[in-house]
Amino acid sequence: NSGDWFNRIDFSGVENTFGSGLPPEADNGEKWDLMAPLLEDPALKPDAKAMADAEGAALDLLQTRKEVGLLRLGSADLIGLS
Repeated sequence: NSGDWFNRIDFSGVENTFGSGLPPEADNGEKWDLMAPLLEDPALKPDAKAMADAEGAALDLLQTRKEVGLLRLGSADLIGLS
């Protein structure tokens, strides 16, 4: 619920919005004192290589999930809604 400004994405993978502000106060205000120093630390902002590595790892996990039947339910009928 932070909106497009806070959650914006650069799909080129060159830039990111880490540290561009604090999340909404309503849900996170009590944690701002902990968050602010971390979000302001330039050493914690991922660079293009870190973002590419994270994307590659996520794609590997998705491929593994697709290939390993035990990681899928197989059909919507197997989802138990109780």
